[in-house]
Amino acid sequence: MIMKTKIENGTRRRFKIAIAIMIFLFSFFPCVNAKADYWGGAMMASRWETMYNNMMKQIENALIASLKEAAFQTINQTVSNAISQGANGPMFITNWEDFLINEPQRQADLYMNDFLPA
Repeated sequence: MIMKTKIENGTRRRFKIAIAIMIFLFSFFPCVNAKADYWGGAMMASRWETMYNNMMKQIENALIASLKEAAFQTINQTVSNAISQGANGPMFITNWEDFLINEPQRQADLYMNDFLPA
């Protein structure tokens, strides 16, 4: 029969105490799940985020510039159509006397001629 010495008993006792302390600590302080990552992963993630934000800002600026240009062209075309002498003439009153006096008189004469034959 093999006799255990005091050194072996002391080592075994310390080992049991260490295991009990570890179980006690791990039961109250759970471990955070470890995740595999390569060296510099956080640094690359921040660089990718910066590049992505810069790229999105450039796309936004390009879209705003093209929308501003399209709005300018639309406004410019509308104003030039309103001012220019197109097929139907300008889109505003150029001769107020003709518009307010002469043209209504002609329309009334035409209606009256159709209504009362001569």
